[in-house]
Amino acid sequence: MNRDEHPPKPSPPGMTAPYLTGWRIWTLILLLLSGSGCTRILHRATVDISPMTLDASIAEDSMMTVLLKPYRDRLVREMQEQVGLVGPGLEKAQPESSLGNLLADLWLETARRMDTLPVDFALMNYHGIRLPALAEGPLTRGMCFELLPFDNFLAIAEMDAEGVRQLMASITRLDGWPVSSEVRMVIGLEGVTDLTIGGLPLQAGRQYRVAMPDYIAQGGDRLSFMKGYPHSIFPLLLRDVFMDHAYRLFMDGRMLESKVDGRITRNP
Repeated sequence: MNRDEHPPKPSPPGMTAPYLTGWRIWTLILLLLSGSGCTRILHRATVDISPMTLDASIAEDSMMTVLLKPYRDRLVREMQEQVGLVGPGLEKAQPESSLGNLLADLWLETARRMDTLPVDFALMNYHGIRLPALAEGPLTRGMCFELLPFDNFLAIAEMDAEGVRQLMASITRLDGWPVSSEVRMVIGLEGVTDLTIGGLPLQAGRQYRVAMPDYIAQGGDRLSFMKGYPHSIFPLLLRDVFMDHAYRLFMDGRMLESKVDGRITRNP
């Protein structure tokens, strides 16, 4: 039986529905008038709002500390869990870096595995990487959250050649972003030059499929022109993609490794 098919509840014996409604209204009026005196004077409330600095000067609430301790302890244990092993030299830099190359290549590999259509290349916004380097040695879950703290998803944007050129020109003005190994470009005095994708110059009339964070596909980092290009989003957090990759390598006895190979260079 649908919700609308239930018969209406009967009124209490001796009372019709209209009378019951009126009785409730009068009860409310009497309650409002009750108290000290027959007349209640209402005053407009004032609210004082002032900023508060959260620092050591604020006393700790012992009851709240006890309440939160089991959850905090569990979170600390999970963040300290080892999920991978980092090799030497994984650093963030511009215009190109080993850490950036690792992430861009991983986004492309994942996009190609998840999508049935070809994906041409991948990129990562430079400031989306929040650690200057990954220290050689154990990789913990907490380090992954520090490296990629934003809940960005993997996206694939559909772009024409002119759109790709504009995207690369924007990356050039921002001193270089991580790109996958299919990309070669030079940052010159007049912007991007010698741009090739998969060893070929951009081809007018061709559509390119580019893997990237959904934040960029939706026009983030002041790339508002990206809103004009259709994109699809996979329910895969980039942070989870990275952790899963690191863990698979770790289980095989391997470590995270990458190097700079001339994807983006500067021509002084």
